[in-house]
Amino acid sequence: RLVAYAADLVQLLQQFEMPELLVELLGTLGALPLHSLPELPRIAHKYDLVDLLQRHLTPGYTEDDVLLEVIVLIGELAGSEQLAATMAQTRILRSLYLLITEKQEDDELVLQILFALYRFLQATESRQSLLSQTQLVIYLLDLLLDKSVAIRKMSASCLDVVAEFDEHWASQIRQRKFQMHNKEWLEVIDEDEAEEYEDAVALNNAMSHLQLNQPLDASQLDDDGMEPPS
Repeated sequence: RLVAYAADLVQLLQQFEMPELLVELLGTLGALPLHSLPELPRIAHKYDLVDLLQRHLTPGYTEDDVLLEVIVLIGELAGSEQLAATMAQTRILRSLYLLITEKQEDDELVLQILFALYRFLQATESRQSLLSQTQLVIYLLDLLLDKSVAIRKMSASCLDVVAEFDEHWASQIRQRKFQMHNKEWLEVIDEDEAEEYEDAVALNNAMSHLQLNQPLDASQLDDDGMEPPS
C-alpha cells in the first residue's frame, strides 16, 4: 500500500519546488489515511513537514493549486492529535483563519480549510488556540448563510464541535441556529402565502377574461331606444 511509502513521499517533498510535481506529491499524500499511521509524528519531525507546510501558507509564496493540496494535507495531518498540537504552536492555524476570509470566493478552498479546521477543533490544544486567538466562531456563524450547501454543512459541523466542548459558545451557537431555523420556517410560510395570493390573482383574472368574452344578453340592455341588430 502507498501508506507504506509515506516517509519516502514526504522526503521527496523537500527535494522539489516545481509546482506541477508538488501538486502531484501533495495530492498523493493528502489522499492517504496518514493520520492512522502511528509513526506519522516521527516522519513529520524527521523531514520538517510542518515547517514546509507552514512555509507554503505564506501569502504570495504558493500558487493556488499547490495551496489547495497543502491545505488538504494539513487537514489529514490534523487527524493526529499529536501533530495537531504541534501545528497549533506554529502560524498554521492563524494562516488558515486568514486564508478562509481572503479566499472566501473560492468554494473548494474554503471547504478544504473548513475540513482542516474541523479536525483541529477536535483536538484539545489546537481547539483552544483557535477559540482564544481568532474570531473563528463568528465567521462560522456567518458561513451558515453561505450559498454553498457543502460549506453550510461543514460550518455547522465545526460549530457542533465547538458547542460540544465549549459551554461559553454553546448557548450562542444554539441561539443562532434557532434563529436561522425560525427564519427559514417564516420564509417557507411567506412563500406559501405568496403562491396562494398569486393563484387567487390568476383565478380572478381568468374569470374576468371569461366574462368579458361572453356574448351580451339583450335583456341586460337598458331600454334607451336601441334595438338589437336583426
